[in-house]
Amino acid sequence: MALVEERKSTTLSMEELTRFIYAHAYSETPLERIREIREKMAKIPELSLTVNRYYDTREQSLKRALLFGNAWVTMIKKEKLNHEELQIAYENSFELTAHIAHITFFVPSLILQADNDQLREWMPLCETMEMVGCYAQTELGHGSDVRGLEIQATYDHLSKSFILHSPTITATKWWIGALGCAANHALVIAQLYINGTCYGPHPFLVPIRDIKTHMPYDGVDVGDIGPKIGFHSNDNGFLRFNNYRIPKKYMLTRFSKINDTGDYEIIDPNSIKILYLSLVRARLFILADAWFPLSSALTIAIRYSIIRKQFADNEKPGTEKKIIDYQIQQNKLFVMLSRLFAFLFVRVPINNMYFKIEKEVTSGKSPSLDILHCLVCLYKVYASSKVLEAIETCRRACGGHGYSMLSGIPSLYTTFLPKVTYDGDNNILSLQVIKYLVSLFHKKSPKEFAYITGAKITPTGDVHSSSFQQQCFMAVAQYKVNRVNKHFQELKTRFTKEKIWNSLLQVEGIEATEPVFHAHIHQCFIDTIDKLPNGTNKDALECLRKIYVASEIEKYSGILMNCGVKYETFETIQQDSVHALSLVRPNALGLIEAFELKDEALHSILGRKDGDVYNQMFQNVKTQNPINKTKVLPGLLDYLRPKI
Repeated sequence: MALVEERKSTTLSMEELTRFIYAHAYSETPLERIREIREKMAKIPELSLTVNRYYDTREQSLKRALLFGNAWVTMIKKEKLNHEELQIAYENSFELTAHIAHITFFVPSLILQADNDQLREWMPLCETMEMVGCYAQTELGHGSDVRGLEIQATYDHLSKSFILHSPTITATKWWIGALGCAANHALVIAQLYINGTCYGPHPFLVPIRDIKTHMPYDGVDVGDIGPKIGFHSNDNGFLRFNNYRIPKKYMLTRFSKINDTGDYEIIDPNSIKILYLSLVRARLFILADAWFPLSSALTIAIRYSIIRKQFADNEKPGTEKKIIDYQIQQNKLFVMLSRLFAFLFVRVPINNMYFKIEKEVTSGKSPSLDILHCLVCLYKVYASSKVLEAIETCRRACGGHGYSMLSGIPSLYTTFLPKVTYDGDNNILSLQVIKYLVSLFHKKSPKEFAYITGAKITPTGDVHSSSFQQQCFMAVAQYKVNRVNKHFQELKTRFTKEKIWNSLLQVEGIEATEPVFHAHIHQCFIDTIDKLPNGTNKDALECLRKIYVASEIEKYSGILMNCGVKYETFETIQQDSVHALSLVRPNALGLIEAFELKDEALHSILGRKDGDVYNQMFQNVKTQNPINKTKVLPGLLDYLRPKI
């Protein structure tokens, strides 16, 4: 009833807002097609999972994931989903499964690195899933440092084969999705040795299990790595080789090969940039994916905050107050709601930049990848860390019930959690960003960062305006990066660059990247809102922008005062934010329900669209919880009675 009343009272133009949202979330797919895909997924039993999955054992989770994966693959083939539509189907799935890892990670990597003859032989097997693959790069002892990988692929001229070997325990492939149980092939990144010379990491397609029996081959030691915080349905695995031989043809040879005389040969001199783009794209997908789990967490938390009532409402005697009507709850949730839209609105410009450069590289041109790499690293770092923080804030906003798996938020958190580490540890990527920004003081800066090396910024104008607030973010970014550069120039007269970036400037350098992120994302926020016609939708998003600014800018007050901003300015910005909270409140449900997330994708009792939270919570634990299947837990008296 409470949710129905809230929906009726919204002043938003819901259809227009939803179209606006999905023009940024999936820019190439019409809203009608997005709705169609979601509707079809919701009608397939194996894809429409309920909260009952939270009671599964690990073995049950793995089996359920395989059933899910089979249905998922059947659907995407039947619907003939293109790349972006595949992303829609993936984001509406519950966790990464072996099938999804095969299609979204293994196959694209194979297509990128295999030559045409290899693809003609292997792609039909991939499409029928007779070949189920995984991407095996990370090792027990090495992750971010790809050059430090230890597993060896030694070329044997006599037999024209490669000998794969794991020389140490740390050379064990580790964390590889779909490897533990499902995959029968692995795309292995190994150090290539020819005549005793190491040519660095190269890709090999390696059969690891028999296609018919699924038994590991002799010389292959493979299995599951055990319990994790989340991703229980994903069989992350380990892989070791003991002088395991594979034919020469299994080296992926789009970019380099061993020729007929047994010598190493580079085929495509542009290969480094193409491979590098694939890494950038993987990081870009983390930004692309970030909005979905956050919108899910906010849908749950905002709906529940409307349902949940605590303490007497003095304005309405005899009733209790909705917790969303408390200012502290609004501040928790609406700040995170502002982040959601900020991260969503940056997708189109960063995607456009990526695809423009990708087109140039694949056509044989040699554009600089530096600016793209910098921005994607910047967004990977802060989209992952701040979305993770926001999901946890949503969980806490649900009080004690947020701790229950049945709320749906804990699984969102644990599923998103590894994104701060994989595809580049966030600290390492932040260092790459600051190194690039410091290098701009000795060459022409791209337009995106010209302000950093330009004249000192002193924010001027109306303090309420987005223009003034953007100047503030830029002034802080400029100040902090200039300060790092100043210290770098001083230190390099006494120390090597390696010493400076490894021991002397890491902390300061990493901290300097955050305001750069805010300056860029806030500008995208402004530009996107400006495209909307005047009306309640634009007003609501402008309120969220003000909330975003206030939540991030006060911690830089000291720096901004040094840049000429008066202390009273921060009080004004905070007051604007407090007023914006009250303006967002009537439309809070509308702003998040404009994302149109289905119950089948939320897997939450607290976030049910019908609002039947308490009844469903009780009925579920009473009837579905295996512990409650018997009145007395089997074996309990054997352990308890001797102590009585």
